[in-house]
Amino acid sequence: MKKIQWEKIGSRIAYKNKWVTVLEDDIRMPDGSCDVYTYIDSKAGVLSLVMDDHDRILMVYHYRYPTQRHGWEFPGGGVDPRRPLAGAKRELLEETGLAARAWKKIGQMNSWAFRTNELMIVYRAKGISQKMSTPDDGEGISALKWFTRDEIGALITAGKILDAQTIAAFFFLIRSTV
Repeated sequence: MKKIQWEKIGSRIAYKNKWVTVLEDDIRMPDGSCDVYTYIDSKAGVLSLVMDDHDRILMVYHYRYPTQRHGWEFPGGGVDPRRPLAGAKRELLEETGLAARAWKKIGQMNSWAFRTNELMIVYRAKGISQKMSTPDDGEGISALKWFTRDEIGALITAGKILDAQTIAAFFFLIRSTV
């Protein structure tokens, strides 16, 4: 299989805040033509599939501004790429008020590879305990709910869960052995 690469001949920051940097790279294509490629340089992200003693999975009802929708997702967020597990633990506490005793990495993905370099790491968490009475109000989460695997699968099939990261993370859970 032939690997095709583009050559970066220049780069500039188009926008930057504390979460992301938008870059515009001047690139040369394999055919010699040149173009500008705009993408998001983002820190790593995590998703946590939190499981209770009945094998149910916790989801958060999250508001997402770009789509102007609420939807069920797994807890997660942006983290330091050098310490993703510590970030996953922090995000779980912030979004749900919960902590977990046992953590296992079950997958990783580039969920939007043509537009960002963010690596999303997926963990399964067990041994749940309540640490805070309410999650952080600034997270945009209005509800927490435990679902069975069948219920999540049915919501995905019915188009009620649209978040690609959540759908891919659920696949990792289904394929994980322990």
